[in-house]
Amino acid sequence: MDYTTTSIYGLCDPCSGMIRYVGKADDVAKRAKERCANPRERERLRSISNGTPPVRKGEANNKAKLSAATVSELRERFARGEEAALLADEFDLTSTNVWYVVTGRTWKHVGGPIAESKPRSFLTDQDKAEMRSRFDNGEKQSVLAKAFGTDPSHVSRIVRNEIRPTRTSRR
Repeated sequence: MDYTTTSIYGLCDPCSGMIRYVGKADDVAKRAKERCANPRERERLRSISNGTPPVRKGEANNKAKLSAATVSELRERFARGEEAALLADEFDLTSTNVWYVVTGRTWKHVGGPIAESKPRSFLTDQDKAEMRSRFDNGEKQSVLAKAFGTDPSHVSRIVRNEIRPTRTSRR
């Protein structure tokens, strides 16, 4: 066999440095293309070439506190009307983590109902004045918080005048 006229190529595993497949150039190129069609293999090769660890999603991540079953349960219970804060206490999470899970910001690959994130609303000066007058008339902070869609601690700061009126124009 004349090695000067025959070209032999190989697919080399970047981790081990071992040649996984040896063949003619066309065969090796086809094999490499097939390997990169697999998303897991593509991520592994990307991470090796960049020198970064592969991204581990969900339960494959060593630091994951949740499982796919728990995520589905969280989403279903939130869709039925349970509050994120109560779910957070029950599952030993922060309410922010629960919110990210139920809105699909994290654990996107897991099924279950995804809640729409609500646009942030701001209280107007009129709302704050109404809140103060209702508080002075004996309404509880928790009731006011639900009525105005805010947190009871926020209501407390408003009724104690720790939150100043907003400026509507610049000087």
